[in-house]
Amino acid sequence: MIEPLLGIFLGISSLFFIIYLMQLIMFIRHKNLPSENNEQGVSVVVCAHNEYENLQRLVPALLSQHYTQKEIIIVDDRSSDDSYDFLLAQKPKIKLVRVDHVPDHANGKKYGLTLGIKAATYDRIIFTDADCIPNSENWLSTMAGQFISDKQFVLGYSQYHKKPGLLNLIIRFETLLTGMLYMTRSKLGRPYMGVGRNLAYRKSLFMEKKGFGRMLKIMGGDDDLFINQYATKRNTAIALSPDALVLSEPKTNWKQYLTQKKRHLSVGKLYRLSDKLLLGGRLVLLTIFWLLFFILVVISRQPYILYSGFALKFLGQGLAMWSYAKKSGDKFDFWLLPVLDLWYLAFLAWMGTLASFSKKIKWS
Repeated sequence: MIEPLLGIFLGISSLFFIIYLMQLIMFIRHKNLPSENNEQGVSVVVCAHNEYENLQRLVPALLSQHYTQKEIIIVDDRSSDDSYDFLLAQKPKIKLVRVDHVPDHANGKKYGLTLGIKAATYDRIIFTDADCIPNSENWLSTMAGQFISDKQFVLGYSQYHKKPGLLNLIIRFETLLTGMLYMTRSKLGRPYMGVGRNLAYRKSLFMEKKGFGRMLKIMGGDDDLFINQYATKRNTAIALSPDALVLSEPKTNWKQYLTQKKRHLSVGKLYRLSDKLLLGGRLVLLTIFWLLFFILVVISRQPYILYSGFALKFLGQGLAMWSYAKKSGDKFDFWLLPVLDLWYLAFLAWMGTLASFSKKIKWS
């Protein structure tokens, strides 16, 4: 007879396995939407602050994209390095927007993005950050190709460059899990977030909704909060392929990374209640899974059943992550999966608590 706690543990393990199996099938079967007219004009908007070295790599990469009717808009947000002089020399190949002053009621990046969007010639706008590089010269065409029919949003995926060290491994693991989650929710008709490093939406929608509106002063959230408010099953598509991937520079020290995650989690407090409940429920299940596992390691007299449940959960998770990584063009080593999963739970619990009680959130 299976012990009661062991039965609960097996039930949760099985539930996780079913969820991961669903994701595995979903990602394997995913195909990007066939483009109706992939030569319609598209505007790329990048907001940059003191990104001279990164812009030297990004601007040529954007200009070399295989897309005929495109414009590149770079917003120089009060840079004090050589960014402005470099961008000035790129005209007329790019459109340069200069921000010298930000109104008191606005957040710097949101204000800069707003000016960039207003300067856009085309309705379809694709966003990335200055420290990013498209994985392919077909990035623009792949993202823009998802704007068919009534699609207003296109959610892309952005991973960080692989570098040596534990911090980089943790950053890429967390990014992969987050990408899987918001892509899955979008595929199920419940989009709730995306990342500004690889995101697209229509200028007409932005203007209709009066831009960032009430969130204009909030630090962060220029990507996920806007999606959380206005993305729906009908108006949202995803772009998932190696051609749609964008790679970004990761944080290189723990202080920078923790500050960044604290900012991200603080924005999550403003999500729709249904999204907060679903995300919170997932963390509760993960917490119960690990608590029961450690308790049962000590008290259970049926270790083979216990470890079978443990293996079931991580078999499903490993397969789901593998399928997502393969479909998106990501490259991740899964040999530390259980350790990273436990770390992820502890980290979210700690940082979520800090973010909930923080009154002042810094940008970096």
